[in-house]
Amino acid sequence: MTREPESRAVGEHQVCRFSIAVNGYGEKVSFLDVEAWRKTAEIVQEYAGKGKLVTVVGQLEQQRWEQDGQKRSRVIVRADRIELGPKTTGAASITTDDGFDDVPGVSTADVPF
Repeated sequence: MTREPESRAVGEHQVCRFSIAVNGYGEKVSFLDVEAWRKTAEIVQEYAGKGKLVTVVGQLEQQRWEQDGQKRSRVIVRADRIELGPKTTGAASITTDDGFDDVPGVSTADVPF
């Protein structure tokens, strides 16, 4: 994680936003904004922080808005699951129902990568 998580209430739900660095090919590093909701957001706020190793599984979501007459957009990762700590040390897995439905008839085994 590249910064401390920031949480706030949205209606009856908690949302937590933070950033991660992802290693790419060679020395390339990408920085991604992540959004976690509900119980996942609460746990990230309590147990994770800047410099912590996390694994994020989720969906890309493009957000669009207008600011000062200019159209803007960004892509975030909407977290479905977050694992705290390195995978090899028995990381804790956090999974919550975020309201997204699975695609019928498609399994992860069908994904070619």
